[in-house]
Amino acid sequence: MSDPHLTNPAFWTLRRGPLPELLPGQQPDDEDHARIIHSYAFRRLQGKTQVLGIGEAFSDVYRTRLTHSLEVAELGRALLAGLEVRSEGQPWAALVPGRTLMANICLAHDLGHPPFGHAGERALDAAMRASGPVGFEANGQTLRLLTHLESGPEPAHGLNLTRRALLGVLKYPVAYSLAALVSDHRPPKCYLDTEAGVVDWLLAPLSEADRARFTAPGGGHRSFDSRLMELADDAAYAVYDFEDSVNLELVTRGDWNELAAGTPELEMVPELNAWAGLVFNADESARKRGVVALSGALVGGVEVTRQAVFAEPLLDLRADFTPAAAALQRFLTALVWQRVIDTPQVREPERLASAQLRALFGAAQAEPLRWLGAQSRRRYAEASKRAEAGDQAGRDRVICDYLAGMTDSYALKQSRRLAEGDRV
Repeated sequence: MSDPHLTNPAFWTLRRGPLPELLPGQQPDDEDHARIIHSYAFRRLQGKTQVLGIGEAFSDVYRTRLTHSLEVAELGRALLAGLEVRSEGQPWAALVPGRTLMANICLAHDLGHPPFGHAGERALDAAMRASGPVGFEANGQTLRLLTHLESGPEPAHGLNLTRRALLGVLKYPVAYSLAALVSDHRPPKCYLDTEAGVVDWLLAPLSEADRARFTAPGGGHRSFDSRLMELADDAAYAVYDFEDSVNLELVTRGDWNELAAGTPELEMVPELNAWAGLVFNADESARKRGVVALSGALVGGVEVTRQAVFAEPLLDLRADFTPAAAALQRFLTALVWQRVIDTPQVREPERLASAQLRALFGAAQAEPLRWLGAQSRRRYAEASKRAEAGDQAGRDRVICDYLAGMTDSYALKQSRRLAEGDRV
């Protein structure tokens, strides 16, 4: 059994900074919800790439990181609605997160993504690794934003969210420097080493054995809440990125049939052909019914098991898609990957965007006062004082933070300035 105070709701609502004064009837998760949606980082998601780039044709049709995050939150709520019914009489029923908490974790999960999606993430990681031992990773940047970079009512603690909310956002509880040793993927899935103190605070109440197992490189562990969020995220990009691709005529019924014919595990999904008939229907209302059916099959296809690995239940509980739901999710994801993402039409703009972001990084290193914003210039000056004691990487981290916060359109604007030789 875990330490009994870990399942005490009051414990999980603790914050790194002072507890806020709540309005009558307001719960801690309600306060977190307001802090997230009013943050600068959340608003900037409206100008960041999901799959298809900002500013291209049909830009009023497809998703951005903002609409994606909103849809993940809604699917997270729907997922919980089903779990609440199936949890009756189950020993884990009391550990199912509240719907506002689940929405908060979902709304915050992509805050750290830079401009140009994963291409931008790889560019910033390469730029940071060129100047020091650790780089950049979008999920790690999310934790950094929530706990350091965003301005909240309590100074020095970012948005000062509850412990359980931050633990739910922590998808990869391994430091960059350790994750890089066991992973060939760049960037490795991790939190940034700069947030080691935050993670120590998050995990401090756990037993030594639980902490060691949870943070082991290559372990792939995360909290129950984080697993639920990831399933909602997987469902959202599987269904809604597919919907965008169909609406833009990038994926056809022929593409669907060809991939389905080579995917025998779809036999577990007997409704597949009926859903295809709706999704590829010329009538918009029929298409929407198909999309609703696909998303419902995913969020309704979740099962909860115990791993019998951790003493703390919020770490030991595991949520996964059922085999049928997992087959459907993999099929939809593969369809978009093959027909949209892994194509020259997407890869070439990604390559150009990466080069532009690397060039901006170099320009800011050479002339920080010309290229950084006012707040970043102040942070750069503070890092420069520390650099005299050997913290050169701290200055580059400020530059990385600034570039990661840019929207696609602002990054493109700055790239044009750089290309034209504008230093004003």
